[in-house]
Amino acid sequence: MSEIKRNLLIGVGLAAAIAGGAYFALGGTSMLPGQNQNSTTTVGGVSGTGDFTVEPVGVGPPSLNRPIAITAPLSEDVKVVLRNLLEQQIAMLRKEPTRVDLWLQLGTNRKIAGDYEGAIEAWEYVAQVAPKQVSATAHGNLGDLYMYFIKDYPKAETRFQQAIALNPNVIEYYRALFYLYRDIFKDSSKAEAIRAEGIKNNPGTTDLQQLK
Repeated sequence: MSEIKRNLLIGVGLAAAIAGGAYFALGGTSMLPGQNQNSTTTVGGVSGTGDFTVEPVGVGPPSLNRPIAITAPLSEDVKVVLRNLLEQQIAMLRKEPTRVDLWLQLGTNRKIAGDYEGAIEAWEYVAQVAPKQVSATAHGNLGDLYMYFIKDYPKAETRFQQAIALNPNVIEYYRALFYLYRDIFKDSSKAEAIRAEGIKNNPGTTDLQQLK
């Protein structure tokens, strides 16, 4: 595995942990944009109590009827475990279809299975409806998928930029763009600019300072 890929995979793992923290920080609920916590409102069958308003975004959860397809070169034991995980997550989403944390996990497992279209579908939903911190993780995951697996580099660039705009405190997004600009686009000026932006937004970090 190359240094660029290894570093970004580490970053994606950390970003997923951040997303989980954001979900539990919301009290274990999947809040939509525009919510706050002091009134009772129901939109599309989702209710909340507290003083908040909900602005419908016109985006519903993806279909849960998508078949489970495992095309990645995995061992049979791993395929069994992965299929069970996917089945469990889909069953949970049938009960709570707006759980953005579950959609985030489902996208990750579909990616592992080799179902990139299914991963995009899940993460795109999270990117559009989740709170900023979780939405940033979805954009970052999409950036990783486009960069290293689908190899659509302009889309990868856009997704990482969106992730940074939503959560400028995740070092891995800057690192990913740095490698994209330096190693793929061969643009040292953009690479240095994104490194400098990351250091400016995160002055305590040493990771970006060490990038060359």
